[in-house]
Amino acid sequence: MLEEFSLSNFGDSLGLQLSNVTLRGPSEAIAFSTAPLVGMFADEDNPILIMSTGLASDVILPNRSGDQGTDLGLEGGINDDIVLTFDVTKEASDNFLSFDLTFLTEEFPEFIGADFNDFFSATVNGVETALDLNGAVMDVNSAFFDPDLPTDGTQFDGRTATVRVTTQLDASQTVNTVELRIADEGDGRFDSAAFLNEFRLSSHAIFVDFGAGEADFDTLFEDGFTFATEAADLTPDEIDQIMNGFPNEDDDNIDDNEDILGVRDIFDGFAVEFVLDRPDFENYSTIHVGGRFEDLPSVLQGADDTLISLSEAIDLGNEDDRDEAIVFADEAVEVTDSAAKIGLLAQTIAREAAHLVGLRNVEDRNAVVFPAPGESRTDLTSVSP
Repeated sequence: MLEEFSLSNFGDSLGLQLSNVTLRGPSEAIAFSTAPLVGMFADEDNPILIMSTGLASDVILPNRSGDQGTDLGLEGGINDDIVLTFDVTKEASDNFLSFDLTFLTEEFPEFIGADFNDFFSATVNGVETALDLNGAVMDVNSAFFDPDLPTDGTQFDGRTATVRVTTQLDASQTVNTVELRIADEGDGRFDSAAFLNEFRLSSHAIFVDFGAGEADFDTLFEDGFTFATEAADLTPDEIDQIMNGFPNEDDDNIDDNEDILGVRDIFDGFAVEFVLDRPDFENYSTIHVGGRFEDLPSVLQGADDTLISLSEAIDLGNEDDRDEAIVFADEAVEVTDSAAKIGLLAQTIAREAAHLVGLRNVEDRNAVVFPAPGESRTDLTSVSP
């Protein structure tokens, strides 16, 4: 289940072209898990990187008390300071570096606001990237902590939600330096850990906005138009399933043996990064999820009344990296309240994303870009611009 960390095969484990890999601190503080942990997917080809302020092998111990941990005895004002540094080489078309992150700690909730705050930091070319909603580094005070999130299978008392960290890279810089750091603050007890996986370089970012917003279609029609979207009537769990998929255990509308693919599953292998938080950089596409077709401007009222999504254009050559699309979630939700709703929304979002990066409609009824929704249209492998 857990594998020892090795500097020599670290790049292979992450699936990136790495160089100059260095570790400050004991290697026992780092390990890989090839089995899922706290809802994060993992297997032999995509393991979870574990960084701990104690022994990485202990993170999967039963949670028997509120003060579990190992003092590694590292000196300094900040204790058990583990720093992993490496260079990532990118292709000219790679614009973003992304990874999933979950921060876990024994300090939750006793030490919220105290001096004993373990932390995790991730910098790319010296710029901090692993920030919470308040712009702070990950520690027990993070806005991402939720007392209702389970920590089953670990020794920890609390954790953050899994967040997708995405950083825009300098187009002129081929080699980018990443520093991952975790440390005890104030003492060497009460361990914390960071779980990281799904490291990926990508060429295009798409912000999927499930909240209220305003679509600005400046290239559709001569004068363009704006359209205010209401927040989608979806739970956080449903949004997670739409983006990441889930095993289909029992549903009358879909084959019992067929898993529901999420948007990220459908785009697996494509250099496209989907994010749920509005990026702090400028060049990204947006898919607004929410609202109803009938609320569109009158210029579109003569369109097909079965329309449940709309993009500015099929962006051939992906020349516009700030284009937008709408998925009318309220229309899709009315179809069913079962797993089919999740599948339909995932496929519809994926279809509009495909248009935003330049993929045309095709006549293959299994393809995402077949010009009508369907329960099993999840194929992008046979589609080309």
